[in-house]
Amino acid sequence: PGSAALEHEEHLPYEADLTGYTRDPAVAAPPPASPHWREIHLRSTDGRGKLAGFKRYLADRKKAAVGPFSGEGGEGSGLIVVPHAGQPADAEAVFVRFATDAKAAQAEAAEHRRRRKLAEQQKRQQ
Repeated sequence: PGSAALEHEEHLPYEADLTGYTRDPAVAAPPPASPHWREIHLRSTDGRGKLAGFKRYLADRKKAAVGPFSGEGGEGSGLIVVPHAGQPADAEAVFVRFATDAKAAQAEAAEHRRRRKLAEQQKRQQ
């Protein structure tokens, strides 16, 4: 989707590669009280106008784009997620979630999936 300007977020790099897609709700929409995930709105700065199409692609497929990032010297590494839901109407802005402690965020996502599966199994047994 191009480059994005950061607004008061020292932990994110200037660019990040989105390397995959997921529908996993534990990643696309982590629990609101999660200490590992933060949220930010970014603005496109490259003037190519491709961000609106990228957001539409995610929304049409109900997917989130994901990818690892690392700052200079490995500082500020983590995981960035562009969810399909909650995107601003502004064609040049995008909403992202990110975790600077990727291992903890992934462990939290795994626990969230485990609890969801357990709840589904209990519901089927009733």
